[in-house]
Order: sequence, then structure tokens, then C-alpha cells
Amino acid sequence: MIDSSQFVNGLWMGTILLVLGLIPGLLDRMIQGLIDSGAATRFPFPHPVRQRFFAGRAAPAPFPHRRWLTAAGMALIALTVFAYIAH
Repeated sequence: MIDSSQFVNGLWMGTILLVLGLIPGLLDRMIQGLIDSGAATRFPFPHPVRQRFFAGRAAPAPFPHRRWLTAAGMALIALTVFAYIAH
């Protein structure tokens, strides 16, 4: 059903979902990094100055631990292996 490149692609995507689901706070840190990089391009001053400028804003609420990412990663890997073996 699928060739070797699709097999490897499915394994990589499943592994990324597993890592994002198993390591608590990783997704929060990645999102915060994207927000900080966006703020750095719009407000090109050193980080301490940006900290004082954005001090009055409320901190975003952390995302809950997403166990469904782990389940989706395992399912994707299992389906990829099944589809490759069925070939």
C-alpha cells in the first residue's frame, strides 16, 4: 500500500507526536519561543527592555498535558507499519 519513503515519513511524524506528548511542557516552551521571536522582530530592543515593556501583560496560561498526542503518535506509527507490511 505505501512505499519506503511514505513509511519513513509516517515513522518520523509519529515519533514527533510521541515526543511532544511524552515530554511535559515541551509544547509550551516551543510556543513561548515562537511568541518571543515574534516579539523580537516587532520590538527590536534587548530582552530586558522587552521584559519591562511587556510586564503589564498577563502571562498566557500553560497548555494542559496532552496525552492524546502520545496516543495519536502511537496510532500513526502502528498504522504506518501495518500499511507497509500489507504491501
